[in-house]
Amino acid sequence: MPDYVTAAESNPLVRNAVATQRWTGSWYTVFIAAEPQPSSQTGGAQTGGTLTAAQQKSVTTTVNSFRLAGEDLQLDSPQYVSLEIALTICVDPDYFNLDVQQALNQVLGSGTGGFFNPDNFTFGQNVYLSPIYAAARSVPGVNTVTATTFSIQGVTDNTYLANGEIPLEPLQIARLENDPSFPDHGQLTLNMEGGK
Repeated sequence: MPDYVTAAESNPLVRNAVATQRWTGSWYTVFIAAEPQPSSQTGGAQTGGTLTAAQQKSVTTTVNSFRLAGEDLQLDSPQYVSLEIALTICVDPDYFNLDVQQALNQVLGSGTGGFFNPDNFTFGQNVYLSPIYAAARSVPGVNTVTATTFSIQGVTDNTYLANGEIPLEPLQIARLENDPSFPDHGQLTLNMEGGK
């Protein structure tokens, strides 16, 4: 399977890829999920796209040049898993509440250098709560951080919060864009307490 991943990722239209082999009833088929490169219109931050018909044709042509005789290939889209996270932040009395909130939105954002930048997540990568705590605590003026929600968006299950982990399947990619224009692409809520 690594050869097919390398082949798919050699196409400039592909951000990253994963390949799995599954029994389809009569024979094995290699399924390749390819995540497209972000559009320049979104500044490279937005995820959640699927390959267009033209992109799919291009990637299929690239991968077929490496295909073994008699082996079936199928190109899949990634399964994006939107996250919903709510943090209660206790701000040091010497810091302005709004300044700390703005810094947290930057550190935990999906833009360049942000914790939830799409480059930080790939296929099948579990999401852990402890690094989110660490990133939030790195912001000057943050005294304490407590997660009140840590889940897949739309799922009311406290198991993820209790375990401090959101496990993902091999073809799934986590995302949290916190973009009002795309509310279904993950949301971060900061409940700010204290400060000036």
